[in-house]
Amino acid sequence: MRPQNGWRAAALLLAAVLIASPAAAESDQIYQWRDENGVLRFSDRPPEEVPEGNIETAPEIPYDAEKDRKRQARTQEEIEDYIEKGEMRRARQQEMQRREKQRQQREQQRLEAQRQAEEAQRQAEMEAKKNRKSWAKRQRVRSSEGGSGGSDP
Repeated sequence: MRPQNGWRAAALLLAAVLIASPAAAESDQIYQWRDENGVLRFSDRPPEEVPEGNIETAPEIPYDAEKDRKRQARTQEEIEDYIEKGEMRRARQQEMQRREKQRQQREQQRLEAQRQAEEAQRQAEMEAKKNRKSWAKRQRVRSSEGGSGGSDP
């Protein structure tokens, strides 16, 4: 799922930062050269197929612990922001799902109430029809007995 991918990406980013920091501090020299296409290349090892005169060593850049600490703090903040945004996105999705579920429940209740009202209407119509037949039958019996045939006494 997506939440696991977010955590995985954050963990990989943090691992890459932590792995790259000591490696850059350990290398003694940085070599630079232009390849056959004229592209400037950099490496901590001299290239194997470039003529010796085409290789220069880059000037050494001293390690700055304070800058490194700030960079790592900034990276940590970015990771935390990324995680927080993912949590907010999940919370919004859960709220949307909750609202949709409520809407579906209300719709089901409305349909059930409508079905019950229609059933009650049918029952009332059947009862009215039954009463009309019963009244008509009583009227026929009275008229065959010689009664007035008009109404109930």
